[in-house]
Amino acid sequence: MAITENTKAHGCLQVIKKSHLMGRIKPVLRGNGDVCDPKRMEKVIERLEVVDCEMAPGDAVFFHANTIHGSQGNHTDDTRILMHCHYNAVSNQPVEEKGQKSHPYIPLDKLPDSAIKNGLYKSGFEDQTGDWNWYTSDFGANSQ
Repeated sequence: MAITENTKAHGCLQVIKKSHLMGRIKPVLRGNGDVCDPKRMEKVIERLEVVDCEMAPGDAVFFHANTIHGSQGNHTDDTRILMHCHYNAVSNQPVEEKGQKSHPYIPLDKLPDSAIKNGLYKSGFEDQTGDWNWYTSDFGANSQ
């Protein structure tokens, strides 16, 4: 989700249309991150359309985990800020290969509206120094 304007000049998200239909492309290590094999990417870009996902603040984009995506550099004086999250079914656990990290499965619990009204819910962005953990809280009477 875009927090600030995300245009081509800002290096907006780019996706390769229909690339999720190719299955998972094994990544290769480049610098401090993983990228799709550049030789294979040349062939993909020859055949499939690269789509610039320009967004205004508040706009969001959803895509399949196997969709090839990335961005170019920001060529403006503005900061490009966005928020991203990802999810998958419990049956679709991440494949971990040597050198790759994934997050453990954390089940989501449906909370009553009163959890927010009564101040019992805290996001992962709040109070990082305390020992209260919103992932494991039972939201009972003893919760903060």
